[in-house]
Amino acid sequence: MSALAVVTSLALAAGGEGRCVDGLSLPDGVYEYVRAYLPESAPNALEEVKLLARRQLLEKLCTGGDCEPIKARITDFKQNAAGGFACALAAIPRQDVEVWREELTAADVPTRFAAVLTELFGPPAQPGEAVAPQPTGKKGPAAPLKVAVVVGNIEDNNVKGSRRALWIAAHMESALARHGLQVLSTPQGWSGATVPPGATAMLTGVVLSRREKTRQVFDVTWRADYPDGRSKTSVRMSMLEEVAPPGGVPGVKLATTPVVQVSLDSQANLHGAMCNGQRTQLRISATEDRCVLVFDRFGGKATLIFPNEVRADCMVRTGEELKAAGDEGFAVLLDPTFEVEEFVVIAAPSRDALPSALKAQLKAIAAQKLEGLDRSQLSFRVLKSSDEDCASFPKPDPELFKQAELQMKHLVKCRPRGIE
Repeated sequence: MSALAVVTSLALAAGGEGRCVDGLSLPDGVYEYVRAYLPESAPNALEEVKLLARRQLLEKLCTGGDCEPIKARITDFKQNAAGGFACALAAIPRQDVEVWREELTAADVPTRFAAVLTELFGPPAQPGEAVAPQPTGKKGPAAPLKVAVVVGNIEDNNVKGSRRALWIAAHMESALARHGLQVLSTPQGWSGATVPPGATAMLTGVVLSRREKTRQVFDVTWRADYPDGRSKTSVRMSMLEEVAPPGGVPGVKLATTPVVQVSLDSQANLHGAMCNGQRTQLRISATEDRCVLVFDRFGGKATLIFPNEVRADCMVRTGEELKAAGDEGFAVLLDPTFEVEEFVVIAAPSRDALPSALKAQLKAIAAQKLEGLDRSQLSFRVLKSSDEDCASFPKPDPELFKQAELQMKHLVKCRPRGIE
């Protein structure tokens, strides 16, 4: 049947299929189904409309190359003809759809990870062989070498360290071992910003959720970085969301610039997440002299935390790395109502080049209206003390969070000259 015939039949059906669909219905919530219509005068109308209904239901449920198992479970439930139209209903029990999704996700995960590693590092090593070629990158091909891979931070919908990110990192480490590559443990204090000592490659991932027909899926794009500056990015691998733990609440993505960077010590130990009570250090660096403001944002609240009482001067000099929280650092504390914390950095060549009003600047951050300013951002998920990954960190006293809130309010007063 031609595309024109389909379009014509659907247009006609919109105003005239009333009697044709009598009896073409199923209980809501029990079945997934589609009704299709064709003019009764069309050649083999009843047979063609049955095929059309099956095709439309399959397109509703599935896209890509993994649709055959669900296609076989679709039933030609009913057909009839009345009022000049041929009608058909194709259906599948919703329970069968769920079973198919479980089968699809369970069987496919190792294959997806193996395909990424083959793309980035070449075929799996043979027994007794631990050699893989480095990819051709910005500086051209290199000789094969023994690869010790460390899995760094995983960013999930703009926030590092979600429950799903930890699940993805664990699967990648297992896939590396199956591929014959050495899995390197994350060094203590490593931020994940650069390839750590002892590693010949670092893997980082970016996860984005999207809807595909009726299915919720997520895509993971991996990048392999090498100490000499070369890198290679994989094509995205896609999986149904049901296969992994929840991804958490997406964070707001700020358009960033490369001049000013902010990092946390030990952030890569949990692939981007931090534990409630974990001690860390916030470090600021710049490739050019900049007056820097750092805001700590929890939910809808944003507080200026740098400059502060320890460092009143907002200037960060070229090549300098500052400890924004002083030599002792600070303890990450879980907000009882919000699990994602963000550090937002804005900077300008001088104090005078910064906006004049702090209140207006907070509104600008929320609206992402930061034209003419340098920007950086660091978002991460704070895990609960009860999380198995956080067993080594003592649970902080709840009063500490209240004290921290009071201190944060006090820090707002510590601002550079010209900021009201």
